[in-house]
Formats: sequence, C-alpha cells, structure tokens
Amino acid sequence: RILIHIVYDLTDRFIKIHTAKKLSLKSYFEDVAERLGITRQALGNKINNRAEFKQGEISALQQMLNLNLTATNAIFFDVK
Repeated sequence: RILIHIVYDLTDRFIKIHTAKKLSLKSYFEDVAERLGITRQALGNKINNRAEFKQGEISALQQMLNLNLTATNAIFFDVK
C-alpha cells in the first residue's frame, strides 16, 4: 500500500518537476533520500515496507509532495 502510493506520487512529481532537467528517476530518489537525511537504500527499504518511516520523514514527504492530511493518512497509516 505504501509502495504504490509513494512510488506513484514520487514518480508523478518526478515527471512533472524533473523532466525538463533531464534527471533520472534514480537521481530523484537520491534527492528525496538526501532531503530526508537517509540513504537511497534506506528510502527503498521504507518504500518497500522493510522499514518504517519516522514521523519527521513523513512530515518532510508531506511537504515535498504537497500532500493533504487525507492523502498522508492513506499513504502512511492504516486508516479505516
């Protein structure tokens, strides 16, 4: 669930923001990881549910991706 939403959001924003700069998707994920203060491998582990996102990372991603509370909850929490 997290993987699908995060990858979709990151990829969608990558296409919109970075296409003009001709950056690779790998470069984009490296940029996101750097902004979170983690490695690209750590980000991959979190996206693939092998590790949990910390609250500060969730807040940073919420700002980076311009997510509202509903989207944030749907992506990061099992809200029913």
